[in-house]
Amino acid sequence: MAHKHGSKRKKGVEGTEGRGRGRLVILGAGGLVAVGIVIAMLSPFSAPPAVSNSVPEATYSLDVAPILQENCIECHRPGGLGPFSLMTYEDAKDNAQIVKEGTAARRMPPWRAAEGYGEFRNDRRLTRSQIDTIGRWADGGTPEGDLRDLPPPRQFVQGWRLGTPDLVLDAGADYRVRPSGGDFFRSFVLPFNPKEDVWVSAIEVLAGTPGIVHHLGIYIDPLRKSQALDKADPGLGYSGDALFMPNITLDFWTPGSTPRFLESGTAWRIPANSLLVMDIHYTPDGQLHMDRTRIGLHFAKGPIDKRVRFGAVGNQTFKIPAGADRYEVTANRKLPIDIHLVSGWPHMHYLGKEMKVWATLPDDVEAPLVWVPDYDLHWQTIYVLKDPLALPRGARIQLTAYYDNSAANPENPHPKPRDIYFGQRAKDEMCFFYFNYTVDAEHLTKGQVVDPDGLELRIGSGG
Repeated sequence: MAHKHGSKRKKGVEGTEGRGRGRLVILGAGGLVAVGIVIAMLSPFSAPPAVSNSVPEATYSLDVAPILQENCIECHRPGGLGPFSLMTYEDAKDNAQIVKEGTAARRMPPWRAAEGYGEFRNDRRLTRSQIDTIGRWADGGTPEGDLRDLPPPRQFVQGWRLGTPDLVLDAGADYRVRPSGGDFFRSFVLPFNPKEDVWVSAIEVLAGTPGIVHHLGIYIDPLRKSQALDKADPGLGYSGDALFMPNITLDFWTPGSTPRFLESGTAWRIPANSLLVMDIHYTPDGQLHMDRTRIGLHFAKGPIDKRVRFGAVGNQTFKIPAGADRYEVTANRKLPIDIHLVSGWPHMHYLGKEMKVWATLPDDVEAPLVWVPDYDLHWQTIYVLKDPLALPRGARIQLTAYYDNSAANPENPHPKPRDIYFGQRAKDEMCFFYFNYTVDAEHLTKGQVVDPDGLELRIGSGG
């Protein structure tokens, strides 16, 4: 039952009742009763008002629900990535201790970037005050409070976080994911055939079976070579090990990714007459699944001045020795043009434990980008910079990553460690920092177009 306060609690007035009123004093010595009326506010000899050290009660309706709505229910709702819902009071009450422990340990909301190393627009970290409020409510009996204090409920459209997309694409049928046999890639040519350039301001992915969709890439096939690969491979789609070249990366999706709209005046470009290919990395879990992962495109609505491009810096030549518990891998990329960095995300597999990424400017000044000291393959995040970062020609994007290939690593896919090399499969390893950027010299609204392919940033070298 809700505890009715009658109206919203006014902050800062607890413990003030009775101040400024007369006090009745009763003296009972020898049967003598004296009554004195003291006007506290007028008497220079009155005692100072009492100060309450008590902490106000936290209620679900007034204090906890706004925190959960803003930070948690995008995943913790029916059909979301979270293992349980936090949409209602009963949901939150039933999971109060789990939420308290997860937020206190900063495991939830999932945010792996180190504080103070880079600033991000999509920072999901709770404040100390928010964490304390949840703990106080969980330990204080989880009172519901006055229902009139509840914030307006958030609305979700059929699982899409950004609202109904302008175009939804999928493989055209359910794909049968085998129950065993190791992880694999499967590519699907999407039913999309634009006759003119298409500009996209947001891309959202709904994994059909989140537990087995490890990650996926969305690629542009400008020469339409994927059609022949699809035709030659029986069944729905074709083996993801078969590559078409050239290909242009449009976007990546990983579990934990938060879809977002690009800045006004910027967009991804899908060239006319090209094909879109969705390449899914599946990780079978012992059961047969029918997967139908969907992609939602939101078309840009206003004039576009800059194209958002995809780049990467990484190392593909390393070997992580069996038993090494902190093996270092480095990479760097020298920029051939002036750019603005928009967002980026570190990518490793099961052995990855830490990655730090920074930019070194031509004058040797270092600009921090992102540092993930406790990397988790299952919660990879695209870190959107608070403000796009200007990086001039000659600047270097650099990274240092660490891997644990010991038997003590619970994520090690090999119970008996063995040497691990770069590779596409989950049991191999990767070392990449992917990023989105714009080119300073490009101003499409003024007719200043940069070659869409000649200046694409390629994967950097190791060392």
